[in-house]
Amino acid sequence: MILGKIVGKTTTTDFKFKADKDITIYQYVQIPIKDKFALAQITEIEKDSNDTIAYCSIIGYRDGSHISQIRTPLEPGIEVLEAESDFIRDTLGLVDEKGAYIGKLDGKNLKVFLDINKMLTKHVSILAKSGSGKSYASGVLLEELLDKKIPILIIDPHGEYSTLKYPNSDKTNMDKFEVKPKSYLKQIQEYTPDTKINTDCKALKLSTKDLTPSEILQLLPAKLNNAQKGLLYSAIKSIGGKTDFDEIIMSLETEENSAKWTLINVLEYVQKLGIFSDSPTYLEELIQPGKASIINLKGVQPELSEVVVYKLVKDLFDARKQNKIPPFFLVLEESHNFCPERGFGEAKSSSILRTVASVDYSEPIMIKKRKNTKICSIGEFIDNLIINKNIAPNKSGLEIAEIKSKIYTPAFDKNLKIKYKPIKKVIRHKIKEPLYELTLEKGKKVKITSSHSIFVLRDNIIQDVPTTSIKNNDYVIVPINMPKNKSILKSIPFSNPQNNRKFKLPSQIPLNKDFMTLLGYFVAEGSSNGSSIRFTLNYNEKAYIDDILKHLKNLFGLTPYVYKRKELSKVEIITNKTSLAELFSDLCGKYAYNSKVPSCVFNVSGELKAAFIKGCFNGGGYLRTRKGNKGGRNIEISYKTVSKDLAESLSYLLLSIGIHSAIYEIKPNKPNHKIVYQLVTNGKHGENLLEILNNNKHYSKIKKSMDNKNRHTNSLESLIPTEPFKLAYKNYKPVASDNSISERMCIRRKRANREDLINFISYLERKSRIKPDKKVINFLRLLCTSEIGFLKVKKIKEVKSSSEYVYDLSIGESENFVSGRGGIILHNSEGRKFGLGLCVISQRPAKVDKNVLSQATTQIILKVTNPNDIKAITSSVEGLTSGAEKEISNIPIGTAMLVGTVSTPLLVNIRPRKSKHGGEAVNIMQDDKDFAKEIEDSSELMPVIKPKLTKQDLELMSTEQIKDKIKTVLIPCVFLMSKDYNFLVNLNNNQIISNIDNLQGVNIPDLDLSQSQLKVFKAALLKREFTPAELFAETNISFSEINDIVNGLEQKDYLLKDRKFKIAPRYRMFSELEKYACYEKIDFSKIKFDEKLDSKVNVDEVKKKFSKFLDINESREAFLVNYKISR
Repeated sequence: MILGKIVGKTTTTDFKFKADKDITIYQYVQIPIKDKFALAQITEIEKDSNDTIAYCSIIGYRDGSHISQIRTPLEPGIEVLEAESDFIRDTLGLVDEKGAYIGKLDGKNLKVFLDINKMLTKHVSILAKSGSGKSYASGVLLEELLDKKIPILIIDPHGEYSTLKYPNSDKTNMDKFEVKPKSYLKQIQEYTPDTKINTDCKALKLSTKDLTPSEILQLLPAKLNNAQKGLLYSAIKSIGGKTDFDEIIMSLETEENSAKWTLINVLEYVQKLGIFSDSPTYLEELIQPGKASIINLKGVQPELSEVVVYKLVKDLFDARKQNKIPPFFLVLEESHNFCPERGFGEAKSSSILRTVASVDYSEPIMIKKRKNTKICSIGEFIDNLIINKNIAPNKSGLEIAEIKSKIYTPAFDKNLKIKYKPIKKVIRHKIKEPLYELTLEKGKKVKITSSHSIFVLRDNIIQDVPTTSIKNNDYVIVPINMPKNKSILKSIPFSNPQNNRKFKLPSQIPLNKDFMTLLGYFVAEGSSNGSSIRFTLNYNEKAYIDDILKHLKNLFGLTPYVYKRKELSKVEIITNKTSLAELFSDLCGKYAYNSKVPSCVFNVSGELKAAFIKGCFNGGGYLRTRKGNKGGRNIEISYKTVSKDLAESLSYLLLSIGIHSAIYEIKPNKPNHKIVYQLVTNGKHGENLLEILNNNKHYSKIKKSMDNKNRHTNSLESLIPTEPFKLAYKNYKPVASDNSISERMCIRRKRANREDLINFISYLERKSRIKPDKKVINFLRLLCTSEIGFLKVKKIKEVKSSSEYVYDLSIGESENFVSGRGGIILHNSEGRKFGLGLCVISQRPAKVDKNVLSQATTQIILKVTNPNDIKAITSSVEGLTSGAEKEISNIPIGTAMLVGTVSTPLLVNIRPRKSKHGGEAVNIMQDDKDFAKEIEDSSELMPVIKPKLTKQDLELMSTEQIKDKIKTVLIPCVFLMSKDYNFLVNLNNNQIISNIDNLQGVNIPDLDLSQSQLKVFKAALLKREFTPAELFAETNISFSEINDIVNGLEQKDYLLKDRKFKIAPRYRMFSELEKYACYEKIDFSKIKFDEKLDSKVNVDEVKKKFSKFLDINESREAFLVNYKISR
């Protein structure tokens, strides 16, 4: 149908037409352009006594997978047609049956779907005034996610989301939107911190394990003054890092400051709230595919609600980053209370919901642009791009510059190889959170914000974890080489004015071995005053002096002045050539404190890099041999400088030719002296560097070391932690024959070299009793053939930022880059897809933190009338036109403005809910037979360990009909987890379980031992037979006392005596716990059962008993499923 014709001025983005038919705002129209049509939308209507004029915004036309804009303005007089439904659907791309169906396009019978992947990575907001249907709309969205089996966690302040359990009985509108009533009872589980108020919910318990100082401050309901904070930090420091409430209280009690009693009272109050526990609600229980966990906060004090949300969301966020739980969707109802805009107060949960991550200004990175590779600080690199592009902060406070030219930085790929990867974006923002410095083995360091992620080898996989979750002795991922440059630089330009100078340099300086060696000498021993250059060497370094003189003569035809300063035992080589001084100053820096590796050195061949390194180490290097662990002497080459830039860039240069080094700081012992940076390389890398230096100065030392077969040749980075290999050995149980000893020995060490581990993998494939999983073998082999190494964290401390900004790179699919002193692999934070989608819901958008609100790229906006709220929406939501802003207050109830799905706002009629709406009374006794049956059939959600044989397996294996005779029995157990293995204890009969299918187990004996008896008993467990004398050396207990203790243990039946003493059989299990290792997994599911046995043993007592013999990291209670056949 023709609606009218275009009139007046037109552009490529908008036009107006005189309407001949009735029209409405936001109506879609189509206009012909050449051989196709373009889609437009009416955004405003003007009417006088004669004419109706419609103002339209042009959306564009479909061009393959995207919408293209028209390139020339429309001609006046062109007919404007009402858009056909199929044309709207195809142009806007509304057909996506895999998405979340939320309603139909206003005025059209077109279904509208939301992109679920986009919601999980870019977030959603639902904004409306009270009573406009925000909870109803969120319920529609949750139904769709549950139908798609997406895990959901709902923060529910008013207890209104439990109605998702019940079907909607109002079927009036459902047929029109093609939906049917549905109950989500089996997919819903409610939790609450207060079961006295919310009696139908499970108790929510939060973990107190490994709390950081900043976490503890957030968890306390009262604000502390500076004196109290100082006291708290002092108490935590004396404990030695992460801790729990009990340890802090004990530490505070030893303090002399009287302010401790207020702190202790606050901590004890928090404990009495009952929301913290040593056996917390499992995060894996809360986040399960196809399940929604509702955190019902109805009637809970606001301050306590904030604590619950902060701790729960933080733990879930950290667990998701570590891939311990699946991607999930977090719904935050009444979000203005949990992350308020700063002018409206501060909630304890605000910090975790605002999280943004980045790197300090000063951290070095390697950048490759065209043929030029250089080392620079990340701040310098990003500042130049942001300023040159005149980038302004977006609504989140982030300054983001898209990189269209080809700029690369090293990163690891899916095969764990270090490659140059293109930088997609650079980001900076003002620092808003603590900055930490991580120090690794070999002095590698990096400064990153508390929420930035770093890659570690943990739980036998490589995962990225936030800074706050990093612990001492974590293995951090580092590069063991740098990608090679394919393009080689042959010369560098020199364009300084040289008029009226007798000595002139050519416009292109050739890069050859002589020039690179001379540059190395200048970096180590040179300086410049702007008109001359000077080399200062020791009196006895005649070979190096002659070398410098030779290069100056060959390269520039110069014979410099040579001054012998006998009083200082120094020789100075000086040439007064201004052009040469300018060249060397520009490339290397003028003085020792600002010297650096010239950028051109990173762009030459390996041979020329070696020439520079030779000059550099000849001038400033030192060789020595050190005593090795296995005897003999090992080579160590070091280089000292007061220039931090030189030490860092030299370490990257060495890494680019495959030589590993360490950097250590030597603090001055005199005032006004500078820190000295010592670069050290040893082992096979020291030997490789020695070949480059070709130095005969210490030949006798070198020869002795090289002849030593026991010399240390492995670098720490090249060794691989053996934990994943040990786990494979335990799981697949290879045959341990005598001729396989050499293949197995390597995994006895904490770290092993790659060649030995490759041999171990071959042994595992050949000799395993259980066929190894191909994925496991491939991962182990990938580690051995990778270009990444592993270094332990030695120190973590909070530091000051070197700038008001922090910085980040977006590398696209690689999602990592190399930065920091010596090279550490970081996760890029912008655009990372952790799979934690956030849905922010509020009736007061003006009170919601703008950073949080603007992170949502999909907005569902219902009726809003408050001017401040409308202003907050328009300032935080991109893509709203001026017409759309005006229309927000006129949106009818049941309709939403959808922004972010396509380039223009959509008006969508929200579909009816399949489940009961929370605002209505629920009649549980309704006459709905299907629902009544569902309630009757509902099962209890619980942590379970399932046997390998299912009910169906038992039926198939049986020769008689047993289907109705199989009963499901749940047996209470506790999973005890140590560093090396887990084992399962039956809490009903106090047995350690050896076979979960037939419930075979061994009785756990009681222990009644004094401290000295326990010490002797533990020493005895390590021996098959022994005499008291054999235990004497291992216990440091006097011989007479040992005799008495051993005899006492025999009388108590702990020991048996024949010719020698040995452990009584019933206690031998404590020395064979590995034999009971259980590798099953706890699942959380609703399960029907016929019988649930009671716990007859106290979990804490069980943990206490086994903790005497090994470190129990964690314990988890669960039910072991057992199928019992009644005869």
